[in-house]
Amino acid sequence: MRCPVALAMFFLAEQRSCPCVEAVPAAEADKMNPGSDDPMGIERSASKDVLVVDDSRIALKFLQVRLQRRGYRVHLAHDGAEALERLGAQAFSLVFLDVSLDGPPGSMDGLALCQHIKQRRSHPGGLAPKVVMVTGKSSSSDRVRGDLAGCDAYLVKPLMENEFDATLQRLDLTAGS
Repeated sequence: MRCPVALAMFFLAEQRSCPCVEAVPAAEADKMNPGSDDPMGIERSASKDVLVVDDSRIALKFLQVRLQRRGYRVHLAHDGAEALERLGAQAFSLVFLDVSLDGPPGSMDGLALCQHIKQRRSHPGGLAPKVVMVTGKSSSSDRVRGDLAGCDAYLVKPLMENEFDATLQRLDLTAGS
């Protein structure tokens, strides 16, 4: 069983060790994280743009740090509505979704958002992003629900580095570059 107290302490320690985890506007993120194929940051490539959707600031920051260290431009959304807005305006190669997104009554959870992304007919950039569910729900029935929603990968919190890296290698062809 995973200890929630240890997980919270890990998140807090991680937050203290990296002060660069505040969300930044997309224009600023482009200057800070230029694509590997464009050393001047002039050309914008969706292959390194990822969206992280979670209602927990700690979880958002945790994934933001992990992904930025691997060269991704990270965009954040706190709920399904904000995620839909970002997904309609920009192409992303990967979307990391929490299964449980708390919000106002009637708002969509991560499973519904995943299903919406996968069933949508058109996407900026032409291709649907790969969807990674990131959740504390670890039962086999939870995993089946993720599969039925169309997710490409299902990771359980707390994330293990080797599983996280293997998922990135499998889903993102540019992960090694």
